[in-house]
Amino acid sequence: MPLSQAEYDARFGSAWHAGAGVKDALTYATFAGDPNGNVTPDHIGQALLDTTNDTWYRAYGTANTNWAVQGDSGADATVEEIDRVADVSARVVGAGSVLAVTIAAHEGRTILLDQTDGSVCTLPAATGSGARFRFFASAAIASAAHVVQVAASTDDEFLGVVTQTDTDTADALASYPALPADDFDTITLDGVDGGVGGDVIEVEDVAAGVWALNANVNGSGTVGTPLSSAITS
Repeated sequence: MPLSQAEYDARFGSAWHAGAGVKDALTYATFAGDPNGNVTPDHIGQALLDTTNDTWYRAYGTANTNWAVQGDSGADATVEEIDRVADVSARVVGAGSVLAVTIAAHEGRTILLDQTDGSVCTLPAATGSGARFRFFASAAIASAAHVVQVAASTDDEFLGVVTQTDTDTADALASYPALPADDFDTITLDGVDGGVGGDVIEVEDVAAGVWALNANVNGSGTVGTPLSSAITS
């Protein structure tokens, strides 16, 4: 990417201006508007930024009509959003004993429920952001429980389904729906209703107050639903 003329001057100083051609080749020009018919290129290949419309041009000739649009410099994605998608070094993170889940730090990540005495994870408020979080029970529960819950002082709820495998009863299957009338806001894997290990919970912020839910959990013993209404709004 070429430098602006001010950036060039700041880095190299006037000693580098051994002929205007050197500076022209390493920098870009600016113009407030479409340069076609208004700006004559200094050389073929020169870059120019339309500062009014935030659009890049490249000269393919030396006439003032020889400018071609190269694309908008603006992007819909923020730096943080690009980093979350592109940074493969932190795709999997441990929850520890207590985790306040945030979009900035955890969106698109797999969060490990990694404590044998339970990992408690609290989601951010649901606003319809489209944020997705995936939880994986990497540690089987020995005491207490793994918990995934909505934020306190909200009316957020889970809508979706939990599919459960009873691992000590010929792997019998059961499904537990989370419906609008249920107002379920907490998922508890206590080693019975889930939390034996290998459980997967996926949630998505689909609307204000709503987390879409799809979960597969492994229970043992006299199993029941891991869904409940436990958060005070």
